[in-house]
Amino acid sequence: MIRSWKAVKARINHCRRCETDHVRQLVVPTGHKRHSPYSPPRPTRLLFVSVAPPWGGSYFWDETQADTLRAGLFAALTTAGYPVATPDEFCEQGFFMVPAVKCPSCHNGKDARPAAGAVTNCAPFLREQCAIIAPERILALGQAAMDSLAGAFGLQTTGTLGKDRQHPWRVMLAGRHVPVSGTYFAGTRRHRKFGDIIADIRTMLDGDGWGK
Repeated sequence: MIRSWKAVKARINHCRRCETDHVRQLVVPTGHKRHSPYSPPRPTRLLFVSVAPPWGGSYFWDETQADTLRAGLFAALTTAGYPVATPDEFCEQGFFMVPAVKCPSCHNGKDARPAAGAVTNCAPFLREQCAIIAPERILALGQAAMDSLAGAFGLQTTGTLGKDRQHPWRVMLAGRHVPVSGTYFAGTRRHRKFGDIIADIRTMLDGDGWGK
């Protein structure tokens, strides 16, 4: 059953499954977990999937602090022909983002890739959020996010972004076959693959009729 956006956020806030399962390196907040202050736009032209919220400090949706993912993704979108400078503009243009894993992971004081147990436990939340948002297209940012999407929807990927990027898998959401693909993590404009991120965004939004 598809619930409301508010309801799924409440369920995520109250989830303690990884804490009960003693999933390694996962940091389960004692209060509300980090969410977007925005509701998904209608329609959502492109849903980005990141790996997880950071365990502390900067955060994509928090404009009071600098955030490398926000800066990199906005630069890629702007260069691709979709100028975005703020989270408001991001949503106004029909873009949105959710993390595949809803709690951060930390190792030696730094963000860590989520353990397999966290990915498995969060997969139902990711599927439910995608169903509620019903985006026209989905693009994972980075290998870990792509692996999480593949696991959540049973996609047969190679497990290598260099081979999987610009591959149009499709998942059924709201009665439509929605194109799904992955690209590199957009956290720095100095990334040697940054040009590929721009190309992948253009392909998802403009190319090959993926969204037709």
